[in-house]
Amino acid sequence: MSRFYSFIVILCCIGLFFGAGCGKSAGLGGNAAMVNGEPISKQKLDSELEKMFGKKVLDGLVNIKLVEQEAKKTGANITDAQIDELQKKLEQHKDYWQGMESGQVDTKELKTKFKYLLQLQTVALKDVNEEERKAYFEQNKEQFVLYHPQLIAVGNKNIADEVEKALKNGEDFGAVAEKYSEISSLKSRKGDVGIIMGVNAADPEVGGIISMVQNMKPGQWEGPRAMDGGGFIFVRLAEKFDTYEDVKYIVEIAMTSEREPQVVKGLEENATIVTMFDTTPPKKAGQAGKDEKKAEEKAKGE
Repeated sequence: MSRFYSFIVILCCIGLFFGAGCGKSAGLGGNAAMVNGEPISKQKLDSELEKMFGKKVLDGLVNIKLVEQEAKKTGANITDAQIDELQKKLEQHKDYWQGMESGQVDTKELKTKFKYLLQLQTVALKDVNEEERKAYFEQNKEQFVLYHPQLIAVGNKNIADEVEKALKNGEDFGAVAEKYSEISSLKSRKGDVGIIMGVNAADPEVGGIISMVQNMKPGQWEGPRAMDGGGFIFVRLAEKFDTYEDVKYIVEIAMTSEREPQVVKGLEENATIVTMFDTTPPKKAGQAGKDEKKAEEKAKGE
């Protein structure tokens, strides 16, 4: 479960060092940088990046190609509608927002990454039936709960009193957040912090929010609560998703994430792969697995 968000971030950031953010900057004449009038060439930068990250990135791209090929063999046809549906769901998540705001996500490539995720899901879960998926959900139910809270953060008691009065008078929480909240992101989003998962209950950034809303019903709010660093906070639970049907897409991503290493390993063992970083002749399809089995048998014999 803990691999879910890191899995999404990895998907979104593949290609960061090779392709993303490599536009020409004014005054550099195609160079990567100018230092006191002396250039550092783009070629030099690319060379160093290749040395540092090239093999790792290429291995990732090879894995993507293997999954694409296997998905085609299974007859999977990932449609734009499926990609759009998944993206629409993930766009509501707090971690997705943070990734987008960091500038580290190539939005043009985002649909390609989601297509790969769906292809990998098709391959990884092809033998997992609906009952097994539901059982996995039941075993991890608390971690799969999705909370969609709103927050209002203010700096002093007088403003907190005004906020409390407005909310008790029935004013819209979002409108009050937009008017009073002293955190710009909360003000601009009318208090919306995005969806957070129960699995992140121990996360110092969102764990406190989860503890405040986990026993609330949608529509309820609480506050003012004094914050450790000063100021006051109000929180409202806008939505809560805790049924299998509500969170099925998260369940499937989590199961896919858990199975990914074994799936990729199996595909690699049955493929012929040649890369620019190879120092030994390529092995024929299936040979890697045979060699590994031989090594294991030899170790047992010793």
